[in-house]
Amino acid sequence: MPVLTTYHSNDEVPAEYQCQIRAFVRMLWHDVYIYDLDAPLFLPERHPKHVVVAERHALISYARVNWLNVAHAGETYRLYCLGDVFTYPAFRKKGYGQQVVEAGTALIRGDHEADVAILFCDPELETFYAQSDWQHLPALKATVGDLAHPEAYDAFAMMLFLSHKAQQHRPDFDTHTLNLPGYGW
Repeated sequence: MPVLTTYHSNDEVPAEYQCQIRAFVRMLWHDVYIYDLDAPLFLPERHPKHVVVAERHALISYARVNWLNVAHAGETYRLYCLGDVFTYPAFRKKGYGQQVVEAGTALIRGDHEADVAILFCDPELETFYAQSDWQHLPALKATVGDLAHPEAYDAFAMMLFLSHKAQQHRPDFDTHTLNLPGYGW
């Protein structure tokens, strides 16, 4: 029977799941694992947590949660990210993806210092994430990479506005570019 488990650091994730996560990410997204087979599951300085649905040694579904303090429009926010969400094809349409998204979203909401959260997905997944209260921001403009030389990131963004501060400044996310340091958002 599949079991949902949350791991609170890269090192807690069993090796067999780490291998399957890296393999899926390599197949679906252009990522660091193409260049460094031993790269950590995610940057430790971004406080990663990993939500897994697995049965014994077989990974079924996965989501990563991480955060970083980010400056935006004159404010500093604890910005969470829900990323690398996937379910192996043989297990799709059985609710496992929704389980990891709900658990990841609950982790984010459980941090009382969280201000905002972001995820990037394909537009056809908007309804899927909206079931967990994520909202599409059609006017959001984002950049990634080196903050001194940012690269435009034209992706379908969805967000949660959690803190009072973030809710008050919600319009700033429509009018000011969100500069995300590094990659992997």
